[in-house]
Amino acid sequence: MRVQKLDQPDGPPSYTVVDDVGLPIVLIDQYLGYLTARGSSPNTVRSYAFDLRDFWTFLDQRNQTVLAVSVDDLAGWISWLRLPTSLRASGGSITALHPEPHLAPATISRKLSAVVAFYEFLGQRDTAVLPLLSQLRQGQPRGTGRYQPFLSHLARTSTRSSRTITVKVPARRPSTLTADQVQSVLEGCTNRRDRLFFATLWETGARASEALGLRIDDLDERRGTLRITPRENANGARVKGSKERVVPVGLRFVRLAIDYLTLDYGAINSDFLFVNLYGGSIGRPWTYDSVDDLVRRTRTKVGFYFTPHMFRHTYSTRLLRAGARIEIVSELLGHADIQTTRSIYGHLDVSDLRAELDRVGWLDDSVVTL
Repeated sequence: MRVQKLDQPDGPPSYTVVDDVGLPIVLIDQYLGYLTARGSSPNTVRSYAFDLRDFWTFLDQRNQTVLAVSVDDLAGWISWLRLPTSLRASGGSITALHPEPHLAPATISRKLSAVVAFYEFLGQRDTAVLPLLSQLRQGQPRGTGRYQPFLSHLARTSTRSSRTITVKVPARRPSTLTADQVQSVLEGCTNRRDRLFFATLWETGARASEALGLRIDDLDERRGTLRITPRENANGARVKGSKERVVPVGLRFVRLAIDYLTLDYGAINSDFLFVNLYGGSIGRPWTYDSVDDLVRRTRTKVGFYFTPHMFRHTYSTRLLRAGARIEIVSELLGHADIQTTRSIYGHLDVSDLRAELDRVGWLDDSVVTL
């Protein structure tokens, strides 16, 4: 059983899962096709394909049918995912001696969400899975946690939907890069296009997919801005959400972009900012595979691991540590809700907290004698 990429000439790539003889697994194929048709990013579809492949492998080992799965089966799948690969391949009947799970809790939680979303899709077509969905989405009274506000017993009761099976994910700070690491990445580039790509991530906090969708006209060199806007792209790149934003950029970034467009881009007939400069497909817009190839080559050259998204985390963290208001950072990132920004970047370490207390003079306050 394996994940197979489906290249589509008139749209972004999609994915499916095929069995041991190379035939698509029908229900998975239908669901992944649905995700692609509704505009989900290729990365999302790809991730769901691998998640569902793992789930199908688990079911096959137990001769279990997808329509007869229970909440207990999902709990068993979570335990199976925590096993090392060798034990999973054997059916997971042996208890692992290692206390640490094979997969991180965040990865297991994502896989569980993918399977739940898959069953919600099936529930619109087959009533056989409705009992499972009912168990997964049981309602419970609001405010039934350990803490109860004063006079809460007089409030009108209501229910909220909560998943009956979850994976606890510990809060983690986003992984960021140091200024020296960013400089190493930039210096490791062999041409202005590659350097401009990483510079775009550093200067604007854009996602890689957003950079891939940029047009030349999105750069306003006179105002010093870069427009990031949702649109249909021939290379399958997409802006997450539907919110357009304009991000200020510095003079050095503008100069680098102009040098690239003047000295390297030249007379290429394309409006995309990042295109192939060499080979038989000159002028074709960059794809996700182009970025993956660039990142792999650059990692080898600089000698440390990084991802394009780490530039986005670095951009946000740098702004917040410099004192930028979180609502401004949220706007620059294109988040639809400021709470998204808070949930990702609200976990400052003790050095950040001390720096802020020092800035306002709290720790040296002499109003009260201790």
